[in-house]
Amino acid sequence: MPDINRQFAKGCSLLWKGRPEEALEVFDAIRTGETPWWLRMHRSLALAEVGRFEDARKEIETCAVEMPGSAPVYIFKARIEWDAGSPENALDAGLKALEMDSTNRLARAYAGLAKLALGEVMEGYNLLRGIAYLMNAAFQSRLLLFIESKLAECEDAIELEKTVADEVRGYKKGNDAPEIGGAGILVRKISSKARHLFKPRLAEAELRESVALWHLMKGNFRRAADEFETASKLLPSDTIIKERLLDAYYELEEYEKVVALAKSAGDPSAWAADVDVVNLKTGAALYKLNRFEEALEHLMRVESGVIEFWPQYYAGLCQMRLSRYELARRLFASGLSQLNPRVAEKRLEEFRRVFGS
Repeated sequence: MPDINRQFAKGCSLLWKGRPEEALEVFDAIRTGETPWWLRMHRSLALAEVGRFEDARKEIETCAVEMPGSAPVYIFKARIEWDAGSPENALDAGLKALEMDSTNRLARAYAGLAKLALGEVMEGYNLLRGIAYLMNAAFQSRLLLFIESKLAECEDAIELEKTVADEVRGYKKGNDAPEIGGAGILVRKISSKARHLFKPRLAEAELRESVALWHLMKGNFRRAADEFETASKLLPSDTIIKERLLDAYYELEEYEKVVALAKSAGDPSAWAADVDVVNLKTGAALYKLNRFEEALEHLMRVESGVIEFWPQYYAGLCQMRLSRYELARRLFASGLSQLNPRVAEKRLEEFRRVFGS
């Protein structure tokens, strides 16, 4: 039994890491004639993850017979039915789990998600409201994939960047130097009168940059862009000015300019002080220009864990638009360890605004 327990723990770890094929191999290796229900239950998830839905259903139904009063069994069944494309069955399973344990948030979550999919928007919203902070990557990735795929079909849907709080977006407006994507702006001061006397071009460039930074932190993005453009012409080799100009273009939603500037400067690793931010904003801009494959090239270069959620989020959106739904969901899930839980709440609110009555 100790060996079975160790192997079971290994299989579960592989499953949570998004490696269901390997998890299934481990689970199959420790199956016996009288396979414990808890092993069957997790094996059913692995089967569903590799697309063997009928086998997964048989396995979880066996668990339900053995453990008829177990809410977790029906929560697993709800997830399997959801992945199999049957929100009706997912709803039935979620409601049964709630009958057994009315306080179970995950049961409410899957029941609410199923109701959203079945067009019962306000009922689903009411079930999900208040549990949007549920930090369960498997569920939240499914919720986000469903919501984003529906919002992508609606022209008046507001993007996540415009619905989350400033601190989640990574941009703070105020009197202090802002943070853009986690990269602090470097405000450089003119150090001496000699710079004015002997290096007027440098002095003017730095003056323009200082003015531009002030406008950037105040949210005057058009004026900031104009000042950065002038400073960049005066000092074309100054990479910090390029990065801040890219920030201003991005805030102005001038995505073609973001991409053109990034590409003209070459590989960000050769010039940018904050390579990850440049790749993220270039990738996000390309996504918004519907250039999904190009966007992925930049987004997947961002070092994991450096920037909260956004690289995985935009990469997931790209995969979703390319109809690679399972890849999209896994990218959403991989970013959830860094995700501010308010994001799920914000997207749920936007879904209600667009589709609710």
